[in-house]
Amino acid sequence: MDKKLIESEAMAIMDEAAARIMAPYEGECLLCYVYRQLTEFGCDGGHRFARSFRDSTAPRATALLRNLARAGACCCDCEIFLNAYRLGPRPLVLHFKRSSAPAEADDEEDGEPFLWCQGVRRGSTQGCGNWVRMWR
Repeated sequence: MDKKLIESEAMAIMDEAAARIMAPYEGECLLCYVYRQLTEFGCDGGHRFARSFRDSTAPRATALLRNLARAGACCCDCEIFLNAYRLGPRPLVLHFKRSSAPAEADDEEDGEPFLWCQGVRRGSTQGCGNWVRMWR
């Protein structure tokens, strides 16, 4: 096969995988999406995940970054959770069993914790019931 053809096919596969990983889940709220992305990829010092969510899910939310700044997240995505929102008293956290866990470990709390979004309507930039606003 031609080297350029192989490279272009490889890039197409990587682009498709990246788009799938970076896409918000159906009904996922802004805060759960940003939290999930920060957990996986870390903060780059900007609002890349909030912008990505807005662009793909709520393009009419033109004031999103202004509203986040007013809430205390003026510079980056991680400030959302440092200054503006925190987990509520009863977030929906699921525990997934590790495949290497012993068969006799049937404890429900055993396994990887995963924050499960409680859902919002399409086009919303509000947080779901997992999150509460920190008032300063």
